[in-house]
Amino acid sequence: MTIRRYEISAEFWSHNASLVVEFDDEKFPLTTFEEINRFWSGDQSRLDLAGGNVVVAVLRMLAMRTWTDHDFEADLEAGRAEGWPQLGRSAGFRICHVDMPEIESADVEVVEVAL
Repeated sequence: MTIRRYEISAEFWSHNASLVVEFDDEKFPLTTFEEINRFWSGDQSRLDLAGGNVVVAVLRMLAMRTWTDHDFEADLEAGRAEGWPQLGRSAGFRICHVDMPEIESADVEVVEVAL
């Protein structure tokens, strides 16, 4: 059993977002990452962007979904997230930390541009 830990990070509107995950590579093997990646369209493009590393491709997708859907983490743990296996300690994969700054409507700028 090998526990692997990854930190995924990005910058949104000058705010840093991060996600830390751990997985047991015996309970959550590479084949599971491959299945998740293949379930969603654009799988080859994601894989190419990740330099062929399916773990990186899936963790990027996981992070983006977690940062943009506040219910996603709970849905994963309950087994209700389409295209994703149930996650949690017993499944060998857990989300350890999520840091996504709250963005208020007033933080979003809307500007009409000329045609």
